[in-house]
Amino acid sequence: MAYGLEGSPSNQQDLPMSPEETKSWWGRIELDRQRRKRESDRWRTYLANYFPPENAGNSINSNLHFRNTEQKKALLWARLPELILTPREPLANLMDPQTGQPADGDTIADLKRAVLAEKLDEANADLMVNEALFDVFQTSGIGWTKICYQSDVAYPPADAPTTPTPQPGAILQLGTPPVPAPQPVVVNERWRWYRFSAEKGLLPSDFHSTNFDEAPYLAMEFVEPLTEQARRSYNLPADFTGTVSRDEMLSTSERDRALEGTGKRALIKGVEIWPYACYFDPTIANSQVMRRLVLVEGLKDRPAIYRNSPYQTIGPDGRLSKESLIGNPLHPLVLRVASDTAYVPPDAAFTDPLVRIKNTDMNRDIKRKDANIPRFVHPVSASQAIDRLKNMDTGQGVAVDDATFLRFPTLIKEIPHLTEAQSDVASDQELDRAIQETLGIGANQAGAYNRTVHSATEVATVQANVSARQKKEQSDLLRWFLKGAQKFDALLMQFLTQPGYVDLVGQDGARVLTAYTNAHLRVNCAYEAHPDSQLTMDVATLRKEFTDFVNFMAKSGWIDLGFVARRGALLFGFNPSRTVRAPQPPPPPPPPHPNVSLALKATDLAMPEVQVVLKQLGIQLPPTPSPELTIALAQERAKQQPHGGAANKADLVEKHQAAITGQQPGAPPIAPVPQQPQIPPVSAQMVQ
Repeated sequence: MAYGLEGSPSNQQDLPMSPEETKSWWGRIELDRQRRKRESDRWRTYLANYFPPENAGNSINSNLHFRNTEQKKALLWARLPELILTPREPLANLMDPQTGQPADGDTIADLKRAVLAEKLDEANADLMVNEALFDVFQTSGIGWTKICYQSDVAYPPADAPTTPTPQPGAILQLGTPPVPAPQPVVVNERWRWYRFSAEKGLLPSDFHSTNFDEAPYLAMEFVEPLTEQARRSYNLPADFTGTVSRDEMLSTSERDRALEGTGKRALIKGVEIWPYACYFDPTIANSQVMRRLVLVEGLKDRPAIYRNSPYQTIGPDGRLSKESLIGNPLHPLVLRVASDTAYVPPDAAFTDPLVRIKNTDMNRDIKRKDANIPRFVHPVSASQAIDRLKNMDTGQGVAVDDATFLRFPTLIKEIPHLTEAQSDVASDQELDRAIQETLGIGANQAGAYNRTVHSATEVATVQANVSARQKKEQSDLLRWFLKGAQKFDALLMQFLTQPGYVDLVGQDGARVLTAYTNAHLRVNCAYEAHPDSQLTMDVATLRKEFTDFVNFMAKSGWIDLGFVARRGALLFGFNPSRTVRAPQPPPPPPPPHPNVSLALKATDLAMPEVQVVLKQLGIQLPPTPSPELTIALAQERAKQQPHGGAANKADLVEKHQAAITGQQPGAPPIAPVPQQPQIPPVSAQMVQ
């Protein structure tokens, strides 16, 4: 039980409860204790098998429980996740405390997220998760945790003098001003999320589910010192004495339990119960309204505390305010379910029989090895020589008579050794395989090599199946944590009323001290986490994921490259303020050149006026014309010469004889080709 006042002094108003109702509650608690007792007898056995044996000389522990539990914890949780808060309501009239300007939704969400992460770190929530996981895997199967706000209150003494406050009309003696009563003052406050022993958690004996927020009530037994602060908090009479001298509701060894209570302190033993009011009060219609009931042993006729939940505010219409804690402040963790049962066995319950066999086999192996230490038998006549040999140093010998020396090779006989059967080796391998299949982890997941070399395909298939099971448990754990973070945030919204400062990462990547008020925290948000941010991820993997994201999104137009560049500089170990700068504007373009179109002939290039114009346009002609230009100029001059007319026709050579004969002179004549008769064309009139 944590010390301090639950809630604030302003909401501590007792509710009536009759002695009959108090007795009825004690009856429920006794039934719940009996139901838990049936399970808790085995929890201490599982815990004892986790630790090394107290007398290591007589027994051997295979350490499989230690290896399995610690490996499962490492696979599921390594650190607090990076939370993502998304406002669920329109944000208006929220001002930035530093600038006085309206704050945007992203800034408010960042402020709220940073404050929540800071308070979770102060509450040591990371240790709480590790302790709860140990219970889930090794002892009870349920990791009991509690989320609460506690305040240390200084009460003024009863005889403290009071000074009347001047009131209007007092000077005119119209009335005596009222004297204010001394008020308690909160001198210290803290937000807590801690684990407590499963030996103290109580579930309703008739509840058969692991959805614990739906249970009619959850309870936590506690033991704490009897102090004046405790007397005041629990309304104990002045003559009340402690009922116990040690806390027996712990999963510790018998040796540790024997040392407890030697100081003989007076301790209070009681039960803190968080019931839904609608189950026990017919006047309450809202099924989310909770109450806090504390029963202390030694007070059987009345409760020590019976009040409305200090973490809820009920409006005039019976509805809860948006900052009220929804659900039970007791927040147990389970990672698996079983039909119609609220007590789920831990992982150790399934593997403990196999581990016991493994331990037995290892102890037999030790005895077998001890039995196989070389031993000999020899006749009594050689005892003196054998004893002298035992005491000799290496490389020395002993002298015997001649007769004994001749018989020495046959005097000593070695005792036969014990052998290990092949079935024992196969059985040992089957045990390892059964344990690995039960927990979903093998040698590779534990950081060791397999005894047998397997193909890459088989290893990939096994790893895929193992990852699927691990992802399921990782998702269940993260979902449970986010639900608890939402409950924890409800307490911040209610009780973190003082303005404060929190570190935020600025636009340049550096941390900036930013102010916040309670108004920035009273925002209804959705709670998420960055994927796998609660797991162990090496820097190389983080950098590769970052570069893949940038390559995928850089050209989409939907990403702030400046922010991404600053996050990348941090990830690669550079100072963003010195590494990242705003893109520089491009230089102004040069003035456009005039677009001039000239139609020149080759002869124009020789004109002085044309050469001057070309020179102004930046076109420089060579002083000596190139051969191509010379030829072009000559051709152009030739075209410009006047035409002299047609040339005189020469006499034609007589070729008539050759045309007729087709041969050279002197060849025999060729018969003329007969002419074909000409057919007149057909006209339209002829057709008619």
